[in-house]
Amino acid sequence: MVVVCMPTSAIKPMDPANEPRAPPAAVLAARPPPLPTQGDQEPSSRASATDFMDASSAQRMAVVGDVLSKLDPKTHNAMVAALSKRAAPYDQWGPNLSRYPATVDVRIDALRTGDLVLCSSGPAMSWVGNAIQVLTDSTWNHVAMVVRGRLTDVEEEDQSFHGDGANPKRWAKHKRRDPRHFHVCESGKPHLLEASGEGVHIYDLRHRLLEDPAYDEYATVAVRSLSEARLAPERLEAWIAKVRGTEFEKEAPFHALFTEAASDCRSMHCAELVTATYQHLGLVPRHLCAGTAPPCAYADRHHVRLKRGRLGPLEIVKAAEPPLDKAMAAMACNREKSKSV
Repeated sequence: MVVVCMPTSAIKPMDPANEPRAPPAAVLAARPPPLPTQGDQEPSSRASATDFMDASSAQRMAVVGDVLSKLDPKTHNAMVAALSKRAAPYDQWGPNLSRYPATVDVRIDALRTGDLVLCSSGPAMSWVGNAIQVLTDSTWNHVAMVVRGRLTDVEEEDQSFHGDGANPKRWAKHKRRDPRHFHVCESGKPHLLEASGEGVHIYDLRHRLLEDPAYDEYATVAVRSLSEARLAPERLEAWIAKVRGTEFEKEAPFHALFTEAASDCRSMHCAELVTATYQHLGLVPRHLCAGTAPPCAYADRHHVRLKRGRLGPLEIVKAAEPPLDKAMAAMACNREKSKSV
């Protein structure tokens, strides 16, 4: 099944005679409180500049971000493409399943709620992804969480925060959420709870990873299993209903994306969504500022320490990273073509 996020206006009104029943009472009772801001959270006792980086790494990120923010777009994009870290050799991360398509199919179908998907943009394939790699000194620039379940016929109110129009959306590709309620159940298909330029949405996982053009920029994709953690499905279901449709992070400047400027969960970047969801499920301490978590906190650098549960090794399910010289040549060729148009 392919999940398409449509504007509300595109949904035909339902016949009152066939109006579906409301979500289960247990789901309504489990609805989370308003999204937290940094002021609502307990102060961290740690001395580091952010909750998910040591002081030296945070200082490096600040200096690099300041330099990048002052470059013209052409120089900026060429620099981050050349300096971004590569995923190859893939075996350094864990099992490389990408050589065996049938195994990848089985592995994707076996993903459970709470498992993670980590992504790495190829060189010159995304200036946003490459910039995040350079800022965080990491290969991995995107993270999302697996949720098993299904979209129901029950329509629900959009509970996400959309602002007053004074602060416009950062990304033009933001989409309104699908109004159908998402039911969390292990018997359902694996889906992806993800924050991207489209906002926070639920996607059919297989289609998103392997067929969606939005994932063409990710030359390397890995999965990471969560084990030994008992999750509350009704609590997660209510949380998903709350955050779907939320805009991508727009409060923090892009080159300071993983700082306390991103502490307001009314707009969220990818790692902020995963961290806030883990906090809501009791896996990550609530006093930590979710907005300061970079994607690499769930991969190779600055590991998140879970209160309960354990994350397994990264398993590579897509490995299609082009050589740097060919990627840079392609970028230069595309630039010349755009000039001639």
